[in-house]
Amino acid sequence: MIIESGGSTATPADREGKESMTMRLEPIEKPKGLLLRIAYWMTRRQLGKVMTPMQVLYPRMPGVLRLSYEIQKFETKGIRLEPGLHFMVVTLASQINGCSFCVDLARAMAIREHLGMEKFDALSAYRTSPLFSDRERAALTYVEEATRHKRVSDVTFEALRKHFQEWEIAEITWLNALENYYNLINIPLEIGSDGFCAIVRLLRDRPGTDGLTGLDNRLCPMEGIAEKWARPDLDWRPSGYQPDAPARLSYGPAKPPNLMN
Repeated sequence: MIIESGGSTATPADREGKESMTMRLEPIEKPKGLLLRIAYWMTRRQLGKVMTPMQVLYPRMPGVLRLSYEIQKFETKGIRLEPGLHFMVVTLASQINGCSFCVDLARAMAIREHLGMEKFDALSAYRTSPLFSDRERAALTYVEEATRHKRVSDVTFEALRKHFQEWEIAEITWLNALENYYNLINIPLEIGSDGFCAIVRLLRDRPGTDGLTGLDNRLCPMEGIAEKWARPDLDWRPSGYQPDAPARLSYGPAKPPNLMN
C-alpha cells in the first residue's frame, strides 16, 4: 500500500491506473557508445533487466553515468546503517511520494539482503505496529516529516537524537534526500515499477541463486508480471545465457558480449 500525501493510502487499483499511463520519454533499448552498452549489460547481469530510468536518462544525458555509478557505489558500499533500517528509510520515502519504481527496487534489494518483508508490509502503520522498535519509529518519523514538509520539528529531531549517533543521523538524512531525488526523476516522467521484486522471487526459488532460498513467500506486491521475466528466451538475459545453468543475481564469470556490434 502506498502512503499518499496527507496520510491517505492508494489502493492497488489506483496504482494500476497510474502505472498504465504512457511514459513521457521513450526508453532507448540500444544506446550508442561503448560505456552505455557496458552499463546496460552489467545491469542485466545484476538485476535481470536494464532499469527503465537508465534507458530513459542515460542515452539522453550520458554524462550522468559516472555520477550515478559513484552514488550507487557509495550507497551500497559506504553506508554503515544496518540494512533493515537502510531499506525501510528509502521504501517509506518512496511510498509517501508514490514512486512505484523505487518501492519495488528497494524491496528487491531488501530481499537480496535476506531481510523478511513483515516490516516492509507494515510500513504504513509503523507508528503503532508492534513490529517496530522505538529506534526505528524515531527514524521513520523523521523521514516521513522531512519527505512531506521538507523540514522537521525540534521534537522529531530530539527523538531521533535519543536513538542515533550523529553519523547515523547524517546517513539517514542523506538516504532520504537521495530517495526523494530518485522519486523526482521517476514520477514526473511516469516511470513505473520494473518488477524487480518479482524477478528476485523467481530467482530465489531456483537452486544456486546466491542463498536466496527459504525466504518468506509473501515477498512482492507485483507477482503478476513475474513470469514475463522468467523465460530464458527473452532478451533480458545476457548473451551466452544457458537455461540449465544456475541463475545468479550478481555478476558471473562469463565474458561480456561483443559490445562493438
